[in-house]
Amino acid sequence: MSIQAIEDTKVKAFPAPAKPAEVIAFTAKVRRRFDPAAIAGKLASTLVPPAVVIIVMLVVWQVACSSPNASLPPPSQVWNEAY
Repeated sequence: MSIQAIEDTKVKAFPAPAKPAEVIAFTAKVRRRFDPAAIAGKLASTLVPPAVVIIVMLVVWQVACSSPNASLPPPSQVWNEAY
């Protein structure tokens, strides 16, 4: 099929709609610039998981090294000697 044959056909690339489109106006949502709840949620999701892991590691360290013949001091002893 040649280009001339394609041009001769009455096929429209974008046919006209059966009825005109209805225009609906939407109001824009006003977004708050400072949202304390969103900031608190992001802060909590960022800080809570590492804090939980640190606490678990300190508890494991305390339990593992609290015997008198342990080669490492427990974290409570390190804290008491430092402060």
